[in-house]
Amino acid sequence: MIKYVVNKQTQKDLFVNILTYQGPEIAHVFSILSEPRNYPVVLSCSLGKDRTGLITALVLAACEVKFEAIMKDFSDRTNESLAYSPFLVEEQRLLGLIPAEWETAKAATLKEVFVFLTMEYGGVLSYLRSIGVTNEQILTMRSLLTRPV
Repeated sequence: MIKYVVNKQTQKDLFVNILTYQGPEIAHVFSILSEPRNYPVVLSCSLGKDRTGLITALVLAACEVKFEAIMKDFSDRTNESLAYSPFLVEEQRLLGLIPAEWETAKAATLKEVFVFLTMEYGGVLSYLRSIGVTNEQILTMRSLLTRPV
């Protein structure tokens, strides 16, 4: 299915589809992140750049990290994940599971996704609320993941 359906999308399309159709799963991640007993927590997927990158960007935005820093983290994550997983990348490439344009997660793609969230929902926090993430969960998660400066 990935080879014949997902690969027909752009990376932005994938992210928008995740945000649009997997809201309950994203809300569940935030539920986990808002429970102190769940720490330490590891977020991961195959390469750690698409699904993990998107979730990490949402978490950072919910923690009020500046967008420029989120974009840098997103781009750095791609370079690191590809460097750590060359055999997995090659295997997925040979199977036709990774379109060439997806091999790197570009900050411009993330910017387009944040524009989508702003245009459709009014921003990341409004999006999170629309999928059932509560203000209390966001505040608790922030307190667990950030330190006062």
